[in-house]
Amino acid sequence: MEQRVTAVRHARRTTERLSAFSDGVFAVLITVLVLDLRPPELPTFKSLLSLWPTWLSYAVSYLFIALVWTNHHHLMRYATEATAHLMWFNFAHLFSVSLLPLSTAWMAVSELAPQDGDLDSVFATLVRLRAGGLVIAPDQFLYARSGQIALHAVRHALPTIFQYRESAAAGGLMSYGGNAVDAFRLVGVYTGRTSRARSPPIYRCINPRRSSW
Repeated sequence: MEQRVTAVRHARRTTERLSAFSDGVFAVLITVLVLDLRPPELPTFKSLLSLWPTWLSYAVSYLFIALVWTNHHHLMRYATEATAHLMWFNFAHLFSVSLLPLSTAWMAVSELAPQDGDLDSVFATLVRLRAGGLVIAPDQFLYARSGQIALHAVRHALPTIFQYRESAAAGGLMSYGGNAVDAFRLVGVYTGRTSRARSPPIYRCINPRRSSW
């Protein structure tokens, strides 16, 4: 009798039920994503193309679920026992993935448009703090919104300096930084030297030779 009870307890601790439950959650999430797809009102190819934000968000979300499920499948192979910690961590993981349909719907509704409300609040705070100037970091997110940042800076009479010349040409006060073309040229030089060398060479750090104003 004791051996039978021990065997039953051991069977309850296997990860098969946990994996099956997780697979069911992933299947439901994919089904919910498909149910959010709606055909266009007009039976034309142009109307179908107008729904590209919805199709793009669905494709990205489907790919994300596929990657998460693949990683989950491989990780569960290393689990030998469904402990309490593993189950709660798995529930937390599934909870984060379950929010994916909401983010997918938000992406489709927003049409991936930039949100300008954050810039308004940022510049309003800078004016309230009586900031004497603004230095924009060389960030891709900020670089893509150089025109909007320059417009807000001019509107609030706030001197702004950028790293790239294109940002200053968009309306900023000035720019100072390394020349992007020269930096890419140095990358090509280093790549050529490395590919021709028999052993990995050691390079000293070289500063950009040209700067952009």
